[in-house]
Amino acid sequence: MPVPKALSPAHRGDDQLPQATHLADNISAVRLQRLAARLHELGLRSKYELLRELAPGADHLIRLEVYARLDADMVRALGGDVLPIDCLCVIDGYKP
Repeated sequence: MPVPKALSPAHRGDDQLPQATHLADNISAVRLQRLAARLHELGLRSKYELLRELAPGADHLIRLEVYARLDADMVRALGGDVLPIDCLCVIDGYKP
């Protein structure tokens, strides 16, 4: 049975993300991956809030570190892992 192209030694790594040659402020790739994993655990709302903070120019590494310190269970318990509804349409179908 032939080895799939993606698993053959000649093609190993072709489908992987390129490795960064350097990271700002000497943060290691492993640390950045850990910060990304922690942010993911916090849910969609935290990602949205982080992007809102970064858009005007906040320091991305400092903000990531702050978010990484949040307790994911507490964020979920308080409903902070989901986006709020921006627009709520109510259809009046109730007639007493």
